[in-house]
Amino acid sequence: LVVTAGGPQSYVLAAELVATNPSNKCAAGNPVLSLVQDNAVLLQSTTTGSGADMTVPTQTGQCEGFADPTGGTDIVYAVKPTATGTLTLKAKPETPKVLDAVLYVTTTCGDAGSSLKCATAQAVGGIETFQVPVTADTVYYVVVDSAAGTSGNFSFTATLTVP
Repeated sequence: LVVTAGGPQSYVLAAELVATNPSNKCAAGNPVLSLVQDNAVLLQSTTTGSGADMTVPTQTGQCEGFADPTGGTDIVYAVKPTATGTLTLKAKPETPKVLDAVLYVTTTCGDAGSSLKCATAQAVGGIETFQVPVTADTVYYVVVDSAAGTSGNFSFTATLTVP
């Protein structure tokens, strides 16, 4: 686990694993940690050995064209911003780069219908990233999922920018 921050500001861990492998289900954990504005958090993890518990959102505008809505192995993070702003999320496959990442954020854990944004444009080893507006003290569930039967190491970065 590596936590980074810019400047002299204080920071706290921005996300936590909702549950541990191999049963990474929403009901297994309670998100409580927060993001401090203008700081980034970097977490190292893997989808190897985790369950395929989440359904990838495929409604209009959400990972359209994704071939397998059940997705593959996945990890869920609970992110609770301390201020209203823009959350930049990134899932970057790490060595060995065998993960075909799918990244999405929902307002209700386990409910693909509550997805705010989804990214699955890159292939194996590609970085998935996007920005989404967020409201202070609201919990968002960020899922790093996998496509095409892949699983592997990745880094997850969450950065909150406040106007």
